[in-house]
Amino acid sequence: MIEAQTTHSGAPWEKWSEGLEYRKSMELMGRYASANHDMIHQSVLNHPGAVSVLTLENHHNFAWKM
Repeated sequence: MIEAQTTHSGAPWEKWSEGLEYRKSMELMGRYASANHDMIHQSVLNHPGAVSVLTLENHHNFAWKM
């Protein structure tokens, strides 16, 4: 197995390059999903009379993080 240095949490599966690539992929998809939700919410707020009373972000799909 290939050892890779990491500055992450040190989870056992992060010692291998496949684990690091998986984590990078999941982080990228998390940023994509967050940006997509922001665009959807901004689109709704562009309707006449629409106002935002609260901004709340819930990261419920982070089961892959240890």
